[in-house]
Amino acid sequence: MSDTSFGALRPLSVAEDPRHRRIAAAPAGTFVQALLASRARLALAASVLCFAAIHVTILLVHVALHGDAAALNVFTMLEAQRLWPALASGAAARGWSLVFGMAVYGVVFAALPGRSWPGIVRPAAPRARVLDRAAEGVSVGLGAFALVLGLTVHMTALAAIGRLVRTFPPVPDVVHASLPYVDFGLPGELCFAAFMLAMITVLCRTQPKTVPVVLVLLGVFYAVRGVFLFLLPIGSPPTAPPLTARFVFWPFATHAYFPGGHTGMMTVLSLSVASRAWRRAFLAATGAFAFGTLLARTHYAADAVGGWLVGYTIVMWGRRRFGALAGGIAARTPACAPTAARQPSED
Repeated sequence: MSDTSFGALRPLSVAEDPRHRRIAAAPAGTFVQALLASRARLALAASVLCFAAIHVTILLVHVALHGDAAALNVFTMLEAQRLWPALASGAAARGWSLVFGMAVYGVVFAALPGRSWPGIVRPAAPRARVLDRAAEGVSVGLGAFALVLGLTVHMTALAAIGRLVRTFPPVPDVVHASLPYVDFGLPGELCFAAFMLAMITVLCRTQPKTVPVVLVLLGVFYAVRGVFLFLLPIGSPPTAPPLTARFVFWPFATHAYFPGGHTGMMTVLSLSVASRAWRRAFLAATGAFAFGTLLARTHYAADAVGGWLVGYTIVMWGRRRFGALAGGIAARTPACAPTAARQPSED
């Protein structure tokens, strides 16, 4: 057998391995910083989820022990002091809380496994920026069904928490304290109606094939919002006038706040528009409307930000899940595709 045959079977040395050549070709500090930053973000996210799970567990134990369904309000939950009041007393309470938080973060950071070499760069699929084609298998009927299902979950959660919770406590808002009160009333609702009319016209005339996907995203948004509203039954802002003194169209205006429904829905719709000019115009209108909800005291500042974040997250999920296009290249392009072929995505 020739040496060439043996050479074909010979394993690659470290210097010949293309993976290690990538590592050697780039500064080590860059890879270390990127790896630490990535692990830090993952650890922070996991820590937040860990604390959220602890909070919910303590809340459920408190409800089970005392039969107090009104305690199903995460905003007013006092963490572990519900079960052990001594944890919240004394000058050292905050210090121990900080130590516990850093310990949890450290454990999560250390437990995160390294799944790949820090220097191996895998070509990523181009990120979808706009919905500009219909998803396969999503019809108008399916989209409408998803929207109706999401609205059903949304309204059922509102009705259920209205029966479980006796009072809805207000939450102080530092942003409201710095803003004047403006009662937009019926004109505000007419502005929202004008936004919806313009949005429907643009979607149906410029990108009708994406309408079923947009309906699905709206259904997902309302279902997610229903879960939040069930877990966060907060009351009207302290600076808001009584509901009897305002123009109120929504039947659950006393406990339907986080995340903001108008802001979230308008964000989903605006980010689903393919035209850059129209998308920017609708996003600007969404921002103005969100600020108007703060002036009118119909939402907290966190509601506007939360509505935008939830809407943005759902649209990002939809663009990848339903195969939207970016710069003419499908978002489902295999990861092994050459990165040089990617075109700049639309803003």
